[in-house]
Amino acid sequence: MSNDRTQQHLQLVRSICEWVEKIGLQDEQFASSVAVDLADLLYAASEVRGLLERLLATDLNAGTGLDEALQLAASIEVELFHELKPHLEDLERNWERVLEQLDRDT
Repeated sequence: MSNDRTQQHLQLVRSICEWVEKIGLQDEQFASSVAVDLADLLYAASEVRGLLERLLATDLNAGTGLDEALQLAASIEVELFHELKPHLEDLERNWERVLEQLDRDT
């Protein structure tokens, strides 16, 4: 992750964390967990998008095209099942608490 992208990522984490606390969930560890999961999901999704665009543009008829496609598909697998999935599973456990807090205030 480039330095600019890292700074944007950290700012997004801080913003989400502040929002979670603002809705009344003052547990810092919970707020941080939700914030990191959401920000990391967005980052990994953008990585998958870039990899997928490259995969779809791969010339499968070229000599190295199949090797390149395999590498890109394997990279997509890593992002989906080793980056996105754990964050999504954590959010699935925690998001109900966010919804309940918002519902309590309406």
